[in-house]
Amino acid sequence: MAEDGTWPSISEHGLKSTVALLDFLEVPPNERDAIERNIRRNSVRINGAVGTAVIRDQKPLFRSALVKCLVGMTPEEWCWELNRRVFFWPAEERVLRLLMAKAYRDRHHCVLTVNTRNLLEKMWNAVHISPINSGSTLYRAQPRGAFTFRHISTYRAHETSHPKLTVAEVAVDYSVPTLHSMVIRVERRRADEAPEVIFEHRNHR
Repeated sequence: MAEDGTWPSISEHGLKSTVALLDFLEVPPNERDAIERNIRRNSVRINGAVGTAVIRDQKPLFRSALVKCLVGMTPEEWCWELNRRVFFWPAEERVLRLLMAKAYRDRHHCVLTVNTRNLLEKMWNAVHISPINSGSTLYRAQPRGAFTFRHISTYRAHETSHPKLTVAEVAVDYSVPTLHSMVIRVERRRADEAPEVIFEHRNHR
């Protein structure tokens, strides 16, 4: 789920993490730290050397809860871990839940559906799996730390020793530069409104 109106840029430049976006926009170091290592209560519009972009908020994340649930990390280090990754929901129900959340239900969003097989084939070395919603500390925040993101090749063993864990997030390091070739459908969506299809791969209709 991305900012409304961003599909043309994503199609051309790929889907970027916050860190990759700041690199791309050539944002100077003295302006980056507050964005990369702190929780964003609101979305931030960045005016960089080569363009502008909106970095989305992290409203479900709270520092007080992070202090209690983090293992071997500070909140600032955890924010860095989140900001250097691109995140995908593995199931539509999680997207719908986010669309219906109070903070997001009153505005439109760009929702991209990606071919999982293509994503894994092209980005295998950069793909990690999380068993929790790593960007939320609502509703009994689960422990998290360096162990949360596991490379997809080792995640099955992790599940075997923890049978109740499921795949909550698919996280890709830094960016997905060729996302356009993996996209099945792009929709403009707002809570319960009927989605507006703005792009669809002809082979997946």
